[in-house]
Amino acid sequence: MSTGRAESADRQQIGREAIVQREGLEVLRLIVAAGSAVPEHHASVDVIIVVVSASGIVTVAGEPRRIGRGDVIDMAPAVLHAIVAEDELMLVVVKARLAT
Repeated sequence: MSTGRAESADRQQIGREAIVQREGLEVLRLIVAAGSAVPEHHASVDVIIVVVSASGIVTVAGEPRRIGRGDVIDMAPAVLHAIVAEDELMLVVVKARLAT
């Protein structure tokens, strides 16, 4: 069980900058400090993650996978995912409702 204080400290280890925000599209730059994690969560839209630098582990639908510079992760809506940074990890995250 985590406290509000621990959750606040975790959030400080994750930098988030909006690059593009408009209806139906959000592009973010996410920087996760070495040793920090983005807890398991899901999005209501499609998510594409592009690894810009460093390495870590992404878990998608319960399956862990090592990621590094240049990797692309594509997820459908409602898929649970989490990220652990081994080094300071820079990601570009695209959230959009993609046509099927």
